[in-house]
Amino acid sequence: MPTPKKEAVIKDLGERLSRAKAVYIADYSGMTVSTLTQLRGELRKADAEMQVVKNNLIRLSLQDTPWADAGKDLHGPCSITLAYGEAPVVAKVLKRFAAFHQDKPVVKVIGFEEGVHQGDFLATLATMPTRDEALGMLAGVLNSIIASFARALNAIAEKTTESGAATAAGLADGAAAPVVEAPAAAEAPVVEAAPAEEAPETPAGQPGEAAEGAEA
Repeated sequence: MPTPKKEAVIKDLGERLSRAKAVYIADYSGMTVSTLTQLRGELRKADAEMQVVKNNLIRLSLQDTPWADAGKDLHGPCSITLAYGEAPVVAKVLKRFAAFHQDKPVVKVIGFEEGVHQGDFLATLATMPTRDEALGMLAGVLNSIIASFARALNAIAEKTTESGAATAAGLADGAAAPVVEAPAAAEAPVVEAAPAEEAPETPAGQPGEAAEGAEA
């Protein structure tokens, strides 16, 4: 049965766990007080806090959370870090800090979203984009799409302009073209009528012949 003091710790830690978006349980053995103080300062900047708590109190505090399994099988001196902001930001802080401090603290288990993960999940979580990084990537994609769309519109506009200019030039050339007159129709040749043939003149009778007829 926990003592009143321990019950107060469990209640306080349980209230803070209800606001946390992720928890990191780590072995902090081998770290000095000054190093722990430095880490706590960096975590506060990432909207997180680190607390050194006995393992059984960590287990009892986690019982009513989605991360109850994270309190099982804890050994050695452990700390619990509660992330109130973005879980990847806190993961980046813990990973970077360990890289410069002889791989300490050693994250043993992580409670994130609805699951419990082993400590090696820290590397995966640390590579996830933060909200600002995700928004930046989204903005970059949108800007690229908008730029491509604008280039396509400009290309269409340029082609339309070139086509209109060519059409206008063609119309202008047609208006300036000289008018070619149709050749005049050839005049029909005048055919002169042939002179009419004159009737042969009858030779006038000799006077002596006419008299002879009359007498007969």
